[in-house]
Amino acid sequence: MTPTTPPNFTSLNHETEIDDKPSVFIFVLDSVANSQALRSFPKTVSLLEHEFDAVNLRHVNKVGENSHPNGVAFLLGKLESDLDRGIFGMGKERGNWNRTYACGLYLDDEPFILKEFIKKGYKSLMAEDWALGVFNWPSCKGFKKAPVTHYMRPFQIYYEQNLKQSRKFMGDEQCLEYHAHLLNYLKKFMNAYKVSPKISMIWASELGHNDNDRLFHADVQLFKFFREHRKMLDKSYVFLMGDHGIRWGSVLDTYIGQREINNPMMFVSVPRHLKERVNPLLRENSGKLLTSFDIHASLIDILNEPHLQAVDGPSGLRGNSFFRTLPSGKQGRVALESMNKKITGERSCRTFPIPVQFCLCEWNMTKT
Repeated sequence: MTPTTPPNFTSLNHETEIDDKPSVFIFVLDSVANSQALRSFPKTVSLLEHEFDAVNLRHVNKVGENSHPNGVAFLLGKLESDLDRGIFGMGKERGNWNRTYACGLYLDDEPFILKEFIKKGYKSLMAEDWALGVFNWPSCKGFKKAPVTHYMRPFQIYYEQNLKQSRKFMGDEQCLEYHAHLLNYLKKFMNAYKVSPKISMIWASELGHNDNDRLFHADVQLFKFFREHRKMLDKSYVFLMGDHGIRWGSVLDTYIGQREINNPMMFVSVPRHLKERVNPLLRENSGKLLTSFDIHASLIDILNEPHLQAVDGPSGLRGNSFFRTLPSGKQGRVALESMNKKITGERSCRTFPIPVQFCLCEWNMTKT
């Protein structure tokens, strides 16, 4: 993508209120596992659980090695590569594409979930803290045109190409960390569109990608952000999530490290007026095995039915909405049947698009 000057918030601040649609705020902290979040963010987790009534979905299973396949799954609903099911005595599950094809393809015509919200009138923002983000690392084309109105990648390209000058304004010299800059950018977006429905995703990689010991000091910053914007966030869908666990270091030599690498963080808060109906089901589903595809299906659920009415959902999806679901053994459809439906059926790596080497389920070893 060619760097361009991104639009500022004031020049595009045309407020619209569309059918009282709730906003959606997605916070991705790269390489943060579920149990790592409990250790590293005690203040933030306590705030989310006790004041926002957020639910911790404890058993989300990654579907790929790194950020790219997991991001492709929850943002595009695509399985990046074929899935070998031979260990279960089953045939291969065909992926939507392979990595070579995906990296050589511009994604402008793909069903990027934020663009689907834009079609419904949502104001949009996407910000990552490095130019080679989820859709571009290591040498992928990504988007040819900006996929959202407020897109940070042009800034990141310029920043990284001019580090001698740009470090004077952000980084260690200014005590302005990359994730803090993302939060400031999001804050401006939220303040510019106080009435309009909004969809945003910030993806912070620098904070914990290479060293989870750096996460702890961000707890207060996240806590203050959620507390400061509680009024708006309390009326919105909030996803605080990881893409996978930490992939480096001696922690991987431990049992906990081997578990955490496959089990990304996921906290979900729904709009206050929906909590009485939706939270009991979310809590029930928090003990179920979930995947990145279920996150995608849940975003589709919000997009199509912002008040979670009892209607049929879209077909052709690999996941199930964790706001309301169907038996897990059936893939290719999200059934939004009624608010008292629970995730039933077999929920395992045999029935889900999870490569067996990443499976959270523990196997009984038997001699044959």
